Amino acid sequence: MPLISDDDRERIDLPAPGEWVEVKRRLSRGDRLRVQQAAYRSQRLGQPQGDPLMVDLLEAAEFALLDLVIKTWSFDVPVTPEAIRKLADEDVDAIKVRCNVLYAPRTEEEKNG
Repeated sequence: MPLISDDDRERIDLPAPGEWVEVKRRLSRGDRLRVQQAAYRSQRLGQPQGDPLMVDLLEAAEFALLDLVIKTWSFDVPVTPEAIRKLADEDVDAIKVRCNVLYAPRTEEEKNG
């Protein structure tokens, strides 16, 4: 299997006509670990689920992934962490739906060969 490349991308159409983003088609092991580390850094031990601090955990993981995978887009500003945080909710939702498919965990059959 070849190394994972940032140049292997997929275009995701956003809800507004003509708007799109390109994301990495596959995540490397290192990419997955970076997303997990971002979430763990924001985690507060002993917090019950539903606590506002749990929202920090989910937000950190979500933006760590978006920062990592969005490579280019149709907007007239560069792709930066600050610009990514200005995306509309419906755009983020569309990106996440496709990323959930692209980055789904491997099945046991895929792992074994």
